[in-house]
This record gives sequence, C-alpha cells and structure tokens, in this order.
Amino acid sequence: MEWVATIIVGVVSAVCGLISAIIVANKTSEKLLHQLEIGQAVQNEKIESYQRQTNEKIDELRRTNQAQQEWGTRIALLENDMRQLRKGDLK
Repeated sequence: MEWVATIIVGVVSAVCGLISAIIVANKTSEKLLHQLEIGQAVQNEKIESYQRQTNEKIDELRRTNQAQQEWGTRIALLENDMRQLRKGDLK
C-alpha cells in the first residue's frame, strides 16, 4: 500500500510541475508578445518620421527644381532679347 501513496504523490507532483511550467510559459510568451508590440510601435513611429523627413526633402527639391527651371526660362528670354538687340530688331 505504501507504493500506491508514492505513485500518487509522484503523479500529483508531475501534474503540479506541468501546470506550473505551462503557466510560466504562458506568462513568458505574453511578456514577449507585449515587448514585440512595443517594438513594432516604435519601429512604425520611426518609419513615419523618416517618411515625413523624406517627403519634406522631396518637396524642397521640387521647389528648388521649379525655381531653377523658371530661372532657366528667364535666361533664355534674356539671351533672345540680347540677340535681337545686337541685330537691332528689338522694339
């Protein structure tokens, strides 16, 4: 009869150990999942920040390009006027 009690104690200990291992694994996975969610949120914020910076630089380049194109048009008109002045055709 003593061996039955030993087996019961062993089974109860194994079940308790298994339950505690499951609880610890569950808590650990919840903690890791939470950390991953925080990390993902931080990464998303960084990406959005980089995207805003990139968009601002693109807009600045567009404005600069447009200003240079306008300047190029003005230079072409001035060159044409100078050619006409040299020929005496300007009114």
